[in-house]
Amino acid sequence: MADEISDLRRFVAMVAAGNLSAAARAMGSSPAVMSRHLTALENRLGVRLVTRTSRRFELTDEGALFHERCVGILAEIDEAEAEAAQGAGQPRGSLRISAPLQWGRRVLAPIIADFSAGFPMISAHLVLTDTSLDGNYPGGIFRHARLRASPV
Repeated sequence: MADEISDLRRFVAMVAAGNLSAAARAMGSSPAVMSRHLTALENRLGVRLVTRTSRRFELTDEGALFHERCVGILAEIDEAEAEAAQGAGQPRGSLRISAPLQWGRRVLAPIIADFSAGFPMISAHLVLTDTSLDGNYPGGIFRHARLRASPV
C-alpha cells in the first residue's frame, strides 16, 4: 500500500510541476525514473493518464479525474497522519486521586486543574472525603497492588 500512496504522490507532483523534469527535481529523482513510475502506474490502472510531448504533458480526461481523486485521497491521508501523530507520545487515560476533603480543596484541586490543562488526554478524577480509605476501597488504586493506603 505504501507503494501505491507513493505513486499517487508522484503523480500529483508531476501534474503540479507541469512536466517530468521539474517533478523529478522537486522529488530528488531523475526524469527517467519519474517516467518509469508514470508508465508503471498507467499499466497498473490500465488507462493512459497523460499525453506526453517532449517538453510537457497534458492530462487525459481519465488523468484529470484520477488527479482530482488523488489530491483528495492524499489530503485525507495527510490529515489522518497528523491526527495520529498529534496524540502520539501524549499520556492518556484516567487518573483517580482520593484525598482528605480540606487538603484536597486547598492543595490538590489547583494542582489537578493545572495538570488537566497540561495533559488534556488524561481524565482526572479527584475524590475528596474524610472517610478513611483502605486497600479494599472498590475502584481504588490499591485494589490490585501490594501497597496499602496510610493516613496522610
